Amino acid sequence: MTLKIKVGKPRLTLHQGYTIVVAELDGQIHSGGYDGLFFRDTRLISVWEVEANDRPWTLLNSGSLAGFAERAHMTNPDLPSDGTVIPAQALGMAFSRHIDGGMHEDVDITNIHTQTVRLELTLALRGDFADLFDT
Repeated sequence: MTLKIKVGKPRLTLHQGYTIVVAELDGQIHSGGYDGLFFRDTRLISVWEVEANDRPWTLLNSGSLAGFAERAHMTNPDLPSDGTVIPAQALGMAFSRHIDGGMHEDVDITNIHTQTVRLELTLALRGDFADLFDT
C-alpha cells in the first residue's frame, strides 16, 4: 500500500493571538474559498481583492516577514487608460499587512513610467461573518 501525500496551493498565513489571516500569495482573498480574516471562530473578511482599471495586478514576489506580517510586490499588466495604454511594468505596488490587535495594511504604488498616468484603483472587501466550521 502506498501513501498519497497531497499538498494544497501555497498560502500566506498570519496569526497573532486569536486572529488569523489566510490569503493568496499576493495577499488577496477571493470569494468562494476557505481564505479570510478570522477572529476566534468567525470569518470577518471573506473577500479582499485589488485591481487597477478592472485588471488584476501581477505578482512579482511575496512572503512572510514574521508570523504576524507579510509583504507582496506586484506590477501592472498593460492597462487601458484615457484612450492610451499604460505599459506593463510601469507601476509597482508594494502591499504590506500585519495583525496586532486588528489588521493593518499599507498599499504603496510607485510610477516608474516616464509619464504621468491615471488609473482607477479598486479595493473590494466583503464580510460574511461565517462560523469557522461553515467555511
